[in-house]
Amino acid sequence: MSSDKVTAPAETDPLAVFSAFLANQLAKPVQNATSATQDLSKVEAAVVQNSTRAVVEEVKTAPPKVERDELQEILNDYVLTHDFGILEGQCVFKLEEFTCAKTRKQITIGAHGCKDYGLNLQLYMNPSDWSNNLERTFKVTDANGVVLKQNNLLSSSPLSTQYTQVMFYLAPKNNRFGFMMSEGSRKSLANKTRWVYDP
Repeated sequence: MSSDKVTAPAETDPLAVFSAFLANQLAKPVQNATSATQDLSKVEAAVVQNSTRAVVEEVKTAPPKVERDELQEILNDYVLTHDFGILEGQCVFKLEEFTCAKTRKQITIGAHGCKDYGLNLQLYMNPSDWSNNLERTFKVTDANGVVLKQNNLLSSSPLSTQYTQVMFYLAPKNNRFGFMMSEGSRKSLANKTRWVYDP
């Protein structure tokens, strides 16, 4: 007969086992929810970062806004729409100078109708007026500020205390010009023209 002592297995409290199991199961959804929340936060942060980058890039690449210039618009309208009474294809140049009724500015505009010849125009201006009173010159731009048409000013040279010689070229496809001077400025003192073959 054996004398070895048999040790009974330790008793386990069924309630304690069930409580541990239940606590473990309840912890899993919390862990999963926390992980999902963290993932969502990462996605939201990436979206915000990409949106911010897109806005910055748009600001960088957007063309500069061209502010409205009422005086420039008035001068351009005179140059482009004034009826000089010149027939299309007629090699005649006409110069007109007057005071704008709306702004009281001194306006000088001119045009020709020749298709195969350009025109060299020399105006003789009062030096002080040309140096100090010139406010606008004919220039048409698009919405992005790109110049479409403008005066072709060749040179401006003081000849004496009485005269400044200003030279323009009016090409067949850019056959109008003009400028605006401040109120009280004098008209051109004289002018000379010369036709240049330019088909």
